[in-house]
Amino acid sequence: MSINRLAKVFLYVVVSIVTLVGVGVSPLGMPLVQYAVNHSVPGLSVSSLSGSVWSKITIENLAWHNEQWQVQVARIEVEHDWTCLLNSTTCIRALTINQPAIEQLAEAPATTSADEPLGEIELPVSILLDQLTMTDINVSAFAGSVSVERISTKAQWVSNLKVAHFHTDNITVRLPASEVNAAPATPSGTFNYEPPVLPAITMPLQVNLSDIAINNLAVYQGESLLTQLTLTLDKAALKKRQFEWKQFSVNAPQGQARSSGQIAFTGSYPLTLTAEGSSALADFPQSASVAVNGDMSNLQLAVAATGTVSANAQLQTNLLDSELPLALQLTWPEQSLQPIQDMQLAAGALSVSGRVGQYALAGNTAVSGKDIPATKVDIQAVLGDRSLVISALNADLLKGTITNSGVLYFGDVLSWEGLTRIQSLELNSLHPQAPSMLDGILKTQISMTNRGPNVLVSDIQLSGVQYEREFQLEGDAVYSANSDIVVGNLTAQLADNEVSAIGQVFKQQYIDALVTLNLPHLSYLYPEVKGGLQGSVNIEGIWDNPTIQSSLTLQDVALSPTLSDAIAKQGPLNGSIDIAGSLAEHTLSSSLQLPDYNSELNLTGAWQKGIWRGRLSDTKLAVVNTRWELNSDVELMFAQSPLQFEISAHCWESREHGELCINAANYNPKQVLWDVSATNLPLGLWAYELAPDILFERNDATLSFSSQGKLDVKSQKAQAKITADISSEDWRLGPKGEVLIAVDTFALNGNWANDQLIFDADVNSPQVGEIAANLTLLPLAQTPGIAGTVNINHWKLAPFKSLLPNMNALDGEINGALVLNGALALPEINGELSISDGHIDSDDLPVKVSQWQQTITLNGDNATFNGQYMLGDGAGTLTGDVSWRDVPEVNFTVAGDAFTVQYDDSKVKVSPDLTAYITPQKIEIKGSVDVPYARIKVNDLPASAIAPSKDVHLRGEPPSDALIDQIHANVMVTIDDAKTQEVKLDAFGLTASLSGGIRVQTQPALTGFGDLQILNGRYEAYGQNLIIRTGEVQFNGPIDEPMLLVEAIRDPDLTADDVVAGVRIEGPATQPSVNLFSEPAMDQAQNLAYLLSGSGSLGGSNSEMDQNAYASLLIGFGLSSSEGLTSSVGDALGIEDFTVSTTGQGDNTKLAISGKIARNLTVRYGVGMFSNEDSGGQEVALRYQIMNNLYIEVVRSLHTAVDLYYQFTLGKRGKEDQNNPTAPAPAQ
Repeated sequence: MSINRLAKVFLYVVVSIVTLVGVGVSPLGMPLVQYAVNHSVPGLSVSSLSGSVWSKITIENLAWHNEQWQVQVARIEVEHDWTCLLNSTTCIRALTINQPAIEQLAEAPATTSADEPLGEIELPVSILLDQLTMTDINVSAFAGSVSVERISTKAQWVSNLKVAHFHTDNITVRLPASEVNAAPATPSGTFNYEPPVLPAITMPLQVNLSDIAINNLAVYQGESLLTQLTLTLDKAALKKRQFEWKQFSVNAPQGQARSSGQIAFTGSYPLTLTAEGSSALADFPQSASVAVNGDMSNLQLAVAATGTVSANAQLQTNLLDSELPLALQLTWPEQSLQPIQDMQLAAGALSVSGRVGQYALAGNTAVSGKDIPATKVDIQAVLGDRSLVISALNADLLKGTITNSGVLYFGDVLSWEGLTRIQSLELNSLHPQAPSMLDGILKTQISMTNRGPNVLVSDIQLSGVQYEREFQLEGDAVYSANSDIVVGNLTAQLADNEVSAIGQVFKQQYIDALVTLNLPHLSYLYPEVKGGLQGSVNIEGIWDNPTIQSSLTLQDVALSPTLSDAIAKQGPLNGSIDIAGSLAEHTLSSSLQLPDYNSELNLTGAWQKGIWRGRLSDTKLAVVNTRWELNSDVELMFAQSPLQFEISAHCWESREHGELCINAANYNPKQVLWDVSATNLPLGLWAYELAPDILFERNDATLSFSSQGKLDVKSQKAQAKITADISSEDWRLGPKGEVLIAVDTFALNGNWANDQLIFDADVNSPQVGEIAANLTLLPLAQTPGIAGTVNINHWKLAPFKSLLPNMNALDGEINGALVLNGALALPEINGELSISDGHIDSDDLPVKVSQWQQTITLNGDNATFNGQYMLGDGAGTLTGDVSWRDVPEVNFTVAGDAFTVQYDDSKVKVSPDLTAYITPQKIEIKGSVDVPYARIKVNDLPASAIAPSKDVHLRGEPPSDALIDQIHANVMVTIDDAKTQEVKLDAFGLTASLSGGIRVQTQPALTGFGDLQILNGRYEAYGQNLIIRTGEVQFNGPIDEPMLLVEAIRDPDLTADDVVAGVRIEGPATQPSVNLFSEPAMDQAQNLAYLLSGSGSLGGSNSEMDQNAYASLLIGFGLSSSEGLTSSVGDALGIEDFTVSTTGQGDNTKLAISGKIARNLTVRYGVGMFSNEDSGGQEVALRYQIMNNLYIEVVRSLHTAVDLYYQFTLGKRGKEDQNNPTAPAPAQ
């Protein structure tokens, strides 16, 4: 071949190659590539391929499938830099994949492959991925589905894989709804531990991760949201033989957690890990931290938890040892377990140590709570290969102890065998009717099988005290789920009361049981019921139709009035109740006797094919104080399906020819029918027997009523009619029949239709007045309603005077016309009520109210009132308004002039001008009170005159809810402002006139600000009538702590030597300073002499005897003010009634100390003040109380004396003093 020809061939080849390459890398070549892909790759198809290698390549509608999977991608865009191939690198600047969808079509076939170690993974070229974005990703498989809204990442793979950025948004994982799992396989009864084999692992690829975030990962099971998480990772590195990570965080609505650590895959796998987490739940604050160190042969774990539950745990173990040595120590401080449980947990500890088959457990703690008695728990146990041996599981509670010991076996079935001992349990601290001092023992055997538990409780021996009497409970009980049988044999005794039960139930097919009752003293069981109960109940036969033989006898059974006063008054109940037969044919008969009446009941019945038919005959009943006798047999029918009940027409005769007839009473699935009527029921007799304290005598009033109606069961629509009336009769009320009320009319008529009850009632009495009502009720409405009118005409108060104790006069008349409309619970009320010519005079009230005229105008949800009255000789007004719209509010004003208030020997005239605002939260009172006139005489103080302060709470008493604590008062009280000396006081020897003013405030404490002056006063003290020279009481704080400044002097005209002698009282009223003073000044004995006698000595002498007498008086005067101090000293020493006093008189005066050192023993020691030891200056006395009124006293001084005293009282005063512990000692 010539050279030209060769040149032409080479040129053609080069041109052809250049042409093919040019076409392939140009946009014109993409259709060729698309054609080749669609025809050369099985299952792969691309609908559109555009772009070129020099620019962005776009692939649309890519699809691929095989037998197991199907893949579809809506669009793929690739931006690349082909020049990187010159450096053996693939550079992808941007890769975007839109709407990829992967669906599983069938299960993949099972394959077997040998696990061979991978070598190091290397790529022929490096890969640089600047940006990968995937959107709307969906993966559907048989195990569930995953959808991802967006994935963005940046990575490179040169020598190792580096992911510098990986973020996902809104991942939803849906799992199939949970299915009923098959019963788990029974675990092996032996615990075996196989330590793991730790091979040295070399990773075929090194990976570095940073900036990893999986945002909003939601996992659903069916339609239920299981969890919602956000996962972030700061850094992680997978090296050849090590993995480490930093700040791996998990965030969820319930809380968050984060961890860091590293692990090496060589040797024993050394590990370091720290983690911490916290709860985000407001009602369950909790945080915890975990630290793990060491390796698999010496792993150390520390856990610390704080918050709702606080605890610390330390664990050390060797996971590579087949005996798995373990040392666990768990401790916790005292803490409350709310809101998990309303209980308090004491500090405690739990420890586990040992090896497989020999783990020793020990723990102790205590719990207490609202419904949990304080309980101290400790446990000692050993966990073996096949059992947990509990040597002691003790609980100290209710002042006693429960001790358990036994073995829990982990064989093919879980079983327990143990012994329980009970010592001195006080169950009555849980309930007052529960027993105390409970002791005993019982054995238990329990095994859990696939059919259920098998339980044996044997050797039950319990004893205790019930209502101060000993009781015993003995017996055995067995339940076997395998055989479906229950067997029991129990006997209980309480004193001479005994109950025994023996029986068995076999596969709910056969029953044989006998219960025997011998209870001669029911009060031993329940103190409010007296009498006895004897009898037995025997049930035997097939489960569906057993035969019953029961006979019970009641002996003098009576209820306490605290349970039912009406039943208690009927007297003791005697009689018998007998039941015999089977469901197919049975009888019930009873014969019960009360002192005034016998009750009999005879019922026969039969149950066949789901229908029960019975007959009631020869029956007499007593219901409360009513008596009824059946005048004909009653046929009864009850059907189970469909539900149906029928009663034949019959009548019951009452006393005095009264009759109650049930003409119809039927129920069936379609409707309910009834027709009931009564005539001439002896209402007067019933009322007198029920309330003899109110009714003076019985009358012949009778009650008649009737009711007919029907109810459509499906629509729940009813139609009914009711009428009732009481015959005209006179009613005498009061213990002596003082009140006579003649009732002319008492009638009630009602109709029920269209879910509403329309009725009218009329009560008319010539002595009292008339009340007429016409109302419509809608009780079945969504909001029950009412509408109608109530008229009150000339309702007089005078007839009720005798019913109120200590009422001297009661008069007045009430008239009103009211219109009701709205919700039944709180309707709107419009109209007017008035009180005219009201008059109240009671010994229990310090005032007399007369000429009371009051008008109340009601306006829906509020009312206004306006009235005038006389209090004594003074006129007053009462005006205001009340609202119950949202929060009840009352505003009123009280004003008056010289109201007369009289109590015992005191008389006061008061002129108030007060306004009040009242709500459920507080009471505000403002204004002034003027007292221009008073005559106050106080002979003694009542027992309640001295009360503890507001901050004192007496043990055993409920917190104070006194009205004064809710009153916010700011009132100015003015007393005789003009100083006319018309306000006079006579109390405890003080006669004076008062003048002044005090502003009284109750909040935040009861305080007063102002002063009172004592004018023209005299005071009797030390046997003298002293003149009040200066008298002033100042209030500047607590009302019961005023400051006193009082000087009382002897009448100068009756005092010699122009001497002024007196008593000065100054300081706070709770602890005033009382001093003697004189002008000119002199010693205290001389002061007292002038004060008592008007001269410097008794009888004009100044002897030592006089000096001793005055000194004795001064000592007694001083000791009288030391009562508080001596009481405190006695309390500190533990001595009751500790006192320091003087005995004797003159030269024989002794200073004595006395106190009660035992319940009935009192000791007194005295020292003479003006005598020596030889003259009997010392005295010791012991007094022992033998009985309430008899005691013996031994006194030793110069001589020894033994006296026997008997205390007695004479006349009425003795009875009064028995109720007054502060009364003077009676005669001896």
